[in-house]
Amino acid sequence: MRKLFNIGLIVFSSFLVVGLANRAFAGVGDVTFQLSFEDQSVDQTPLAYRNVNVYNGDYEFKSSTFDLYPYGVEGRKRHWLLAEVKTDGHGKFNLDVSRYNAKKIFLRVGPTYRLIVLEKSSDISHTPSDRHLRVIGFEPGSSRVNHNDIYDLKSDRLKTIGMDGSIQERRFKHIELKVQKE
Repeated sequence: MRKLFNIGLIVFSSFLVVGLANRAFAGVGDVTFQLSFEDQSVDQTPLAYRNVNVYNGDYEFKSSTFDLYPYGVEGRKRHWLLAEVKTDGHGKFNLDVSRYNAKKIFLRVGPTYRLIVLEKSSDISHTPSDRHLRVIGFEPGSSRVNHNDIYDLKSDRLKTIGMDGSIQERRFKHIELKVQKE
């Protein structure tokens, strides 16, 4: 009887340890993103009901004669396309970024817009992290970097690092992505 009790205790302890380990390293689940136009003075509307192509950005190409990250039907032909999602009436969509092993995730929201790059890193030194997303903020109308946003997906904290070295921290409800024309 004592042996049976010890075996039961070992089995229970094993389930407990495995369960806690899985919980500690479990994915962060769905992350909510919101797309809006870069220049709000020109267009105040969100990118509503828009298809978004989600690509594995870890692929590297030496050169190409075709669009590497096309939008729409052509995008579905690329094997590095991870998913296609659709925004709601407020320009929001959910994506479980922990499902993808890619360090970089590219979002294509239309044929005339720049790729949006999401990087799974915890700082501007590109330190890999599955619980953080780094998004580069550009100056309106240019490809010049204005700031870096580091989103901590577990604690819902956003750290904005300005090019002047300033750091601001706050809570966030969704990740705001600005869409730029090419």
